[in-house]
This record gives sequence, structure tokens and C-alpha cells, in this order.
Amino acid sequence: PQLASAWQDARLSFGDVRPGHALAVPISRAVASGVLQPLEGQTFGTSQPMTGQEAITAVDRLAAIAQGAGLGPAVGASIGAPR
Repeated sequence: PQLASAWQDARLSFGDVRPGHALAVPISRAVASGVLQPLEGQTFGTSQPMTGQEAITAVDRLAAIAQGAGLGPAVGASIGAPR
């Protein structure tokens, strides 16, 4: 809970994401948590597809955060593997 509280209030700004955009808050939280990284020039890249490698990296970062908070399996654990 304490870890996530900083992300809940995060309101980062990006040149390609208007404050009223439906994903502005989730994008801000994802970047504030370190799960996703902004592009150069303070843009997020909402119009660019995420690569497979970027998706894997984001999932690994999220898994590491969850594990650090005692909420998930070890980083790198196979999806669907017995715990």
C-alpha cells in the first residue's frame, strides 16, 4: 500500500498525452512506478505500438514490484506454473 500511494498521486505530463486523455492517469502511474518508460522528448508514444520486447520488459518490471511487495511469484516465473 505505501509503495503504491506515490503512484496513485502521480500526474506526469507528456507532450502527446493531454491531461483529459482517458489513459493519462494510468500512463502517469505506469511511468511513475517504473513499469513503462517515456520516449525521448517527454513523449509517451501513444500512437506507437509496443514491441514484444517492451511488453516483456514491462511485465518483468511489474513482477519485480509485485514480488518486492510480497504480492506475486518470483520474477521470471512461468505463467501458469504451479506455485
